[in-house]
Amino acid sequence: MNFYNIEKTKIQRNVSIHNIQAFTKSIDTKNSTFVLHVDNEYDYEFSCIEKKYGVGFVTKIMNAL
Repeated sequence: MNFYNIEKTKIQRNVSIHNIQAFTKSIDTKNSTFVLHVDNEYDYEFSCIEKKYGVGFVTKIMNAL
């Protein structure tokens, strides 16, 4: 299983879920980003897409880890 960052129709990043060491999301409701901490790679910061896909989206990612 992989985590994909897709912009329009192009894959920007493809990270195996097995390589994700941690997932960070601020509890500040004004902060709309989250970070994937990946083993032997850079950490990846993403704009949070919960506003578009629903509040449970980030929870689903965390549960998959």
